Amino acid sequence: MQFGKYCCLVEAYIKGFFNNIDHGWLTRMLKLRIDDKSLLVLINKWLKAGVLDTDGQIIYPAT
Repeated sequence: MQFGKYCCLVEAYIKGFFNNIDHGWLTRMLKLRIDDKSLLVLINKWLKAGVLDTDGQIIYPAT
């Protein structure tokens, strides 16, 4: 960035994105595009996985 043609950096805040998106809708859309069942199972596990907070506590998404 310092020597290239870019002059600014934009930071995206996505901390709660996957907690707020409808997981049922997301799963249906992914099933239309992904034929690998094991990958879909992994994606569903990732959507339900907890996040390690700075104080060491695991925060699970509300279902």
